[in-house]
Amino acid sequence: MSTLIVPCVGRKIMNGIPQYLNRHPNGKLLIERSIEGVFSDKYRRVLIVLLKEDVERFDAESIIVQEVKGYPLEFVLLDQMTSGPAETVYQAIQKANVTEQVVVKDADNYLKTEEVPQGNFVAGLDLNTWERDVHNLRNKSFLIVNEQGNLLDIIEKRVRSDVICLGLYGFKRAADFVKAYEHLNDASYPISKLYVSHVISYLIGYSGRVFR
Repeated sequence: MSTLIVPCVGRKIMNGIPQYLNRHPNGKLLIERSIEGVFSDKYRRVLIVLLKEDVERFDAESIIVQEVKGYPLEFVLLDQMTSGPAETVYQAIQKANVTEQVVVKDADNYLKTEEVPQGNFVAGLDLNTWERDVHNLRNKSFLIVNEQGNLLDIIEKRVRSDVICLGLYGFKRAADFVKAYEHLNDASYPISKLYVSHVISYLIGYSGRVFR
């Protein structure tokens, strides 16, 4: 079984409310769209990570509970903004006592998976086979993949390959994420904002973990 973590801590505001509380043209909340494409009964828990400020100001938790049905939702509330996406996931794992496989899903996009991938993985899109336009390419993460489909590295916000990250990441062990984050969150590493991609790069390069 796995735990799905959906961080909703970024300060993307649309129509005066957090982006994840806006609606898709089909009427569903964007946070529900983010979950429904990847969900299966292999997920034991779905952790929605919110800022307490959003709960108090926008009634975020109540709105999600009322409208997003059929999922084993749990909420992790953070007192203040984190330093970046990796810290958000780290705090969620710690506060919710997650020990099993972890899958992290960005809250601001829709992705359809046929089944829950197992182990360490990153979902990617090969631009050579994608016929539609992709906007803001420079704002994407790029995957460097070998012929066997194994990830060699993930580069944040720099065009380095023909494969972009789709915002779905898997970690076979929650403890791997925790240990890697704690190593990176050190004054000796000159990274001011840690992304999930930094954790994955560390696990590949320094811990010998294989991501597919």
